[in-house]
Amino acid sequence: MSGGAALAADEGWELVSTRETDVGPVTVRRKTIEGLWCLRAEGTTELAPSTLFAQVWDVARVPEWSSNPLTASVVLEEGPEELVFWQSLDLPFPLADRFWVLRARAVVAEGAYTMRWEREPAAAWPAVDAGVAMEMPVSFGEWSFSPRPDGPTAVTWRGCQDLGGAVPAWLQTWGATRSLPTALVDVIHAGAR
Repeated sequence: MSGGAALAADEGWELVSTRETDVGPVTVRRKTIEGLWCLRAEGTTELAPSTLFAQVWDVARVPEWSSNPLTASVVLEEGPEELVFWQSLDLPFPLADRFWVLRARAVVAEGAYTMRWEREPAAAWPAVDAGVAMEMPVSFGEWSFSPRPDGPTAVTWRGCQDLGGAVPAWLQTWGATRSLPTALVDVIHAGAR
């Protein structure tokens, strides 16, 4: 099974935490795919899938809704269902800042809206100028927003990432496990504005 297919599969996810937030409970789960600790965060909202999708699709142009400390966010190429962008993240000392180039694709089916992404090598994009930030070697995943029979929209983030450098996998996973509920809440709050 490829990394993307394994990420989308419901089997094998181990519950890591459940956090109560002002938009309801957010669960975080983990499983290993292609040697990476991958994560899945889930919650629900009354907002429409299309409204939430518009927020994540716009993150490269309007990153202010996210509480991540981004130092750059630039669209490199845009089409009707595809977007290439790069972003840079300010990490606390002693970690070096990180950056990534992602190619995102929009998938709409049966009322569900999904933004899937995978990393592109920055060397292929001369406009990327990340200074001394280190390029993340791995990033693939998706945001998905699906209507549920009982009414609320299911909000799901799934992703596999490697910051690179000397940051151990357990520390990356620990940090992401704590920041993912905030990212999910950020999307819902932005959609409600």
